[in-house]
Amino acid sequence: MKYFRFLPAFFLASCIFWASSQPGGGVELFIHSDKILHFLVYGLLMYACLYGADFPGLRQSILWAIFCCLYGLSDEWHQSFVPGRDATVGDVLADACGAICVLIVFQLRWKRRLNA
Repeated sequence: MKYFRFLPAFFLASCIFWASSQPGGGVELFIHSDKILHFLVYGLLMYACLYGADFPGLRQSILWAIFCCLYGLSDEWHQSFVPGRDATVGDVLADACGAICVLIVFQLRWKRRLNA
């Protein structure tokens, strides 16, 4: 039953895979708006992974951040085979920054709770 907590992370990862499988480029509202979307989506994926793991300690949280970064890297590689799409280092960096920012915020809040 505890594995049901990972359903949001699995669903989000599936949506990311589906979106990157769509041919053609997306429409940007403003310059680099896709980077903001990457940042937000991978931050949300990181939070979903932490939720699934029942909000673990620092070491396991770092492993989840590494997982999210590697998933972003593999998704960009997958996207490079889709017609009209390309893989960019900027997208991978935005993915990693989103996951790492959630890791930092989570750890700061977790430490504050322990000290309170």
